[in-house]
Amino acid sequence: TGPASAISVWQRTSTLIARRTVDGGRTWLASQTLATGLGLGSSVSAVGSNVDAVYVRRVRCPSNGDIAWRLFYRRSSDGGATWTAARALTSACSQVAEPDVARGADGQVSVVWTGLFTGRVLMRTSRDGGASFGAAVHVASTTALARDTIVGSRGTYGAAPEVAIGSGGTTYVAYVA
Repeated sequence: TGPASAISVWQRTSTLIARRTVDGGRTWLASQTLATGLGLGSSVSAVGSNVDAVYVRRVRCPSNGDIAWRLFYRRSSDGGATWTAARALTSACSQVAEPDVARGADGQVSVVWTGLFTGRVLMRTSRDGGASFGAAVHVASTTALARDTIVGSRGTYGAAPEVAIGSGGTTYVAYVA
């Protein structure tokens, strides 16, 4: 995140935690809690002092009270010293897993994830550094079916999507078919 600064972000049980250094790793600042109630994946990407984080959070669907897995996004433009408020990238009753985020040198931010019960690989892209995102685009599908004790005996899909941004904003998505 800078010539002598870095950030480390990890998920401990259901909490997303960050810790920064500004002196080349000699000392580390206090831990920050970025999110709680997590499950089914998180991802972080950084280019320079811009850090992007996505995570799946367990929520209650307001229309029926069922458990939903919703995708959220936060960003920092100062190497993780401060963060924007969490912003949902999927609907209140969504069922998603396995998010990944990438940032390009030109400020493009792309986020991919797997539809937990559909197997669809979806992506949203920001052209303004994460300030706003376009609509979700269906980029692929997977037939990789698994069982997951987090959501009971209902079959779930796992595409393990990964996203990268090349020169000129070319976006690459790899996934398990």
